Amino acid sequence: MLILTRRPGETLVIREDIRITVLGFRGMQVRIGVEAPKAISVDRQEVRKRKEGERYRRRDIVCPSSCDDGMVNKRAE
Repeated sequence: MLILTRRPGETLVIREDIRITVLGFRGMQVRIGVEAPKAISVDRQEVRKRKEGERYRRRDIVCPSSCDDGMVNKRAE
């Protein structure tokens, strides 16, 4: 992990088209702004994990309405 120190108004450049700017501080929170192309998804970590979990459940777990044989979840073929 790279650790950098920035002040409000200062910017980090990830690539030529991705910039992270420190906007300010409020108590223990840091406000940041992210400039990135629309094709690049930017999420907080907890939001990304929730989205990945929902995507996994929609794609891989299926329970037909006739699930009365004791099998509650069945993998999709």
